[in-house]
Amino acid sequence: MKKLSLQEQVFVFEYVKTLKVYQSAIRAGYADSYAKTKVYAWVSETQCPRNKLHVREAIRKELNKIYDEEKIDKGWILRRAKLLAEFSISKFIRQEGSEAVYDFSNATPDDWWCVEEYVTEETLSDLKASGGEPVPAGKVKKRIKTPSKIQALKLLGDHVDVAAFKDYTEASGQVTHVHMSQDEYKKAREQALKDDDC
Repeated sequence: MKKLSLQEQVFVFEYVKTLKVYQSAIRAGYADSYAKTKVYAWVSETQCPRNKLHVREAIRKELNKIYDEEKIDKGWILRRAKLLAEFSISKFIRQEGSEAVYDFSNATPDDWWCVEEYVTEETLSDLKASGGEPVPAGKVKKRIKTPSKIQALKLLGDHVDVAAFKDYTEASGQVTHVHMSQDEYKKAREQALKDDDC
C-alpha cells in the first residue's frame, strides 16, 4: 500500500477529528476548488479513485481505533446529546472592525461535532444581491447549520434517569393477594357496599 504524503496525513488527521471533508482538505492545504470537487471521493467506499485508496484505508484504520477504544453506549449518546443541547455558535463570533466574523481557529473536535454543515462560497463577485445590486468583491457568504437543539433536549428529557416529560405518582405500602370463591367475593362486595357511607 502506498505511503501517505505529509499533506494526506494532515487530511486524515483532520477528517478523523471532525468528519468534515471540505474543512479537512482546506486545513491540509488543498486548493479550494480541489477540496470542493475531488476530495469527497477519497472517503467514499464506491467512488474512491485507485490512486487514493491508501488515504481511504488510513481513514478507516483511524476511525476503527477510535470506535474500538470508545464504547458506544447510553452514556456516550447522552454526552453527545448534551453537547448538542449546550452548543452555541456565538462563541465563534468575533468583531473585526464593524463586522462580525466567524473564527473557528480554537474549535475542538466536540465543537466540530456540533456543526452539521459549514460551507463557504467565495465566488460571489458576479452574483446579484436580492435588490439587483452586485455583491461587493471580496465578500464571502458562509452557511453554518447546527443540529436541532429541541431534538437533543427531547432525547435527554426522555432518558429514564432524567424523565423530564413524565408525571410520577409514588405510592407505598403492602399489597395482599387474597384468593376468594365466587360466593366469598359476593359477600365481601355486599359488605363493602353496606360499609360505604357515600
